[in-house]
Amino acid sequence: MEPLTRQIARKANKTLDQVQGRLKRFIEQENRSKKRELNLTLGRAYEREWEGMKCVFALSTGRTGTQTLAALLRLSPHIVAQHEPAPRLVQASYDAYMDKNSQGWIEKWGPFALATRDDFVLGANAEGKVYVESNNRLTYLADAVKVAFPASKFIFSHRDPYKVIRSGMQRGAYQGPGKAWNFARIRPRPEEPFFDTWESMEPLEKEAWRWARINKEAKDFFDSLPAERKLELPAKAFFGANEKTYKEIFEFVGAPCPTLEEIRQVMGRKMNAQAHFNGLSFEWTEASKDKVRPYIKDVAEGLGYDV
Repeated sequence: MEPLTRQIARKANKTLDQVQGRLKRFIEQENRSKKRELNLTLGRAYEREWEGMKCVFALSTGRTGTQTLAALLRLSPHIVAQHEPAPRLVQASYDAYMDKNSQGWIEKWGPFALATRDDFVLGANAEGKVYVESNNRLTYLADAVKVAFPASKFIFSHRDPYKVIRSGMQRGAYQGPGKAWNFARIRPRPEEPFFDTWESMEPLEKEAWRWARINKEAKDFFDSLPAERKLELPAKAFFGANEKTYKEIFEFVGAPCPTLEEIRQVMGRKMNAQAHFNGLSFEWTEASKDKVRPYIKDVAEGLGYDV
C-alpha cells in the first residue's frame, strides 16, 4: 500500500499541475483578448507606419551591463526585454557601419532594421507591452532604427574606457580571427583618420580607438534626440544600487518599477562576467595607459571619465 505521505504529495502535485494549467490557459486567453482589443497585426502595423509602437533600444560598446539591464527590465510584466535575439546582426551591423558615409544609407538600412525587428516590436505591442532590446550591435544602426520605429526611445549605456578596453583585450580584440568577433570588429572608414595607419597600429590602440569611436557616434546620435526619447545610463550609476536610478529606468521605458528586493536579486548576479576570456590576460600599466590616452581622452572626458 502506498504510504500516506506519498499519496498526499502525489495529490498535491496533481492539484498544482491543474492550477498551473488553468493559469496558463487564463493568461493565453487574456493575451488573445488583449490582441483583439488592440487589433494589431503585422499588416496594420505597416499600414500605420509603426506609429505609436513602443520600443526602446540600448546603445553601447558592449561590456557596459546591457545584459543585466535586459534581465532587470524582464522583471516587469509590462516589458518584453531581450539582450541578443536572433538575428544578432553581427556581420550586418558591421556592414552598415562601414557603409555609413554612402549616399542613400537610410533608404537602404532603414527597411533592413525594420525587417529584422518588426516581429519583436509587434509581438510586444500586440500584448500591450513595450519591446526593449539591449543588443549593442544596434548601435551601428541607430539612425536606421529611429526612422523604422517612430516611437522608439534610446538608452545610452557607457562605461569607464579602461574597464571596457581591458575586457576587450582579455577577449582577444583585434588579435586574430576566431576571437572577440574580430571578423566584425569595426575599423576606420576610408578617408577617415587612422584609415591609412590602421594596419600598423597595435591591438591595444585599435581597441582604444573602437571605444572612442562607438561612444562618440552614439553620443552624437543621442544628443540629436529630444529629451523624451533618450536616457543616459553610465554603468557606474546603473550598478550603484541607487533606487532612484532604477525608478528612472522603468519610468523612461514606461512601466511601474518592481520592488527593491526583486531588483536586488537581479543586480546581485554577475551576468556575462569574465576573468580571462580565451586564456588571455591584460592589466593596465602607466605605459599602456599613456599609449591609449590620445585615442580616448576627448570622448572620455566628454562623458565624465577622468583619464
